[in-house]
Amino acid sequence: MTILVVEDDAVQQRLLRFFLEQQGYQVISASNVSEALTCIQPGLPDALLLDAMLPDGSGLDVCRQIRQLAEGQPLPILLLTAYDIEPVIVEAFEAGVTDFIPKPVNLRLLERRLYYLLRAARHEAALREREQQYRTLVNALPDVVIRGRRDGTVTYFKPSETCPAEPDSSLPYSTR
Repeated sequence: MTILVVEDDAVQQRLLRFFLEQQGYQVISASNVSEALTCIQPGLPDALLLDAMLPDGSGLDVCRQIRQLAEGQPLPILLLTAYDIEPVIVEAFEAGVTDFIPKPVNLRLLERRLYYLLRAARHEAALREREQQYRTLVNALPDVVIRGRRDGTVTYFKPSETCPAEPDSSLPYSTR
């Protein structure tokens, strides 16, 4: 697992790198916004530790940009902030932060939060893969496939080659 640490304080960055490497992670470091954005590639990193205040911009701006680049991929972003007051945290979650840790960083708390964030991301990725497999399988079927709720709401409709693309409204089900 690869962790990107975006921290402008050199001592804090080295401490985080040392601690994370002791936990078995590979660590990539960046000390500002531009370095951080160059480190983001498809599939890398597996998680991001992001300082809220960087010399060339806000960590939240980095988070927003990464969320746009990631195209919905489950990249855990853990914000490191000295400002753990409600308005800052609300703004952080709105920017796409997954969770936060107040500074000074408690390393045991970091270890546990990172463990659970990575575990959740792996489960989400597995669910996305299974959903894609399911959709591929269902779309390959020549038959009509309709999935619905007990109240009659159709949640998925896949027509057959001989069936119209829209369900017939005279049939006893709803497309609410």
